[in-house]
Amino acid sequence: MDGETLADIVKQGEYPFLSECQRLLKEGKYHPQPVRRQYIPKKDGKQRPLGIPTVRDRVIQMATKLVIEPIFEADFQESSFGFRPKRSAKQALDRIRKACNRKGHWVVDVDIQGYFDSINQEKLMKLLEMRISDRRILKLVRKWLKAGVMEEGTVRRSDLGTPQGGLCKASHKDPCGVPSSDLTTTPLTSTPDSRYARMSLRTRLSLTFLATFAMRMS
Repeated sequence: MDGETLADIVKQGEYPFLSECQRLLKEGKYHPQPVRRQYIPKKDGKQRPLGIPTVRDRVIQMATKLVIEPIFEADFQESSFGFRPKRSAKQALDRIRKACNRKGHWVVDVDIQGYFDSINQEKLMKLLEMRISDRRILKLVRKWLKAGVMEEGTVRRSDLGTPQGGLCKASHKDPCGVPSSDLTTTPLTSTPDSRYARMSLRTRLSLTFLATFAMRMS
């Protein structure tokens, strides 16, 4: 959307980019861009619509996800595997297989048609407000919901739905495997064999931004 790529950020320097993100947030001048619509094929031959955020929006989304994810993790049942850190579809299948070997005889596969396209945004915000009291976080989420979708040069905004593709695609995995105590001490330039050096640039940016912003806001 804004033409900014990861290569551009590397060229200008990661810290200047993160400092700019921090400044925009602290001054209340951060405004997310509409996500770019992109379609990928589904197994049934239909197309799945994705919403691809800009690099800046994705980094700030990921940093926000790292903060709020533990709050909602406490509510999940042990049998829940979808879009959770350190959990995968393979683990869910293993659980089903074990249940069938013991006493289960039926497996029910349920899919809600067009789920992400029909989410009630106001209801979603009310649910978030039940667990999150920080108005800055809530304002950020509302901005992302209202940013709209750019498709064929036209921006479409709606009170329903949320784009698939944001928040680093709701990764099933722990985004980095680095303890929170390491976030404020791990430099951006690290040894090649370190966990930090093996992370993607997006993840490194998100972690460094989160640590820097948290320290300066405290």
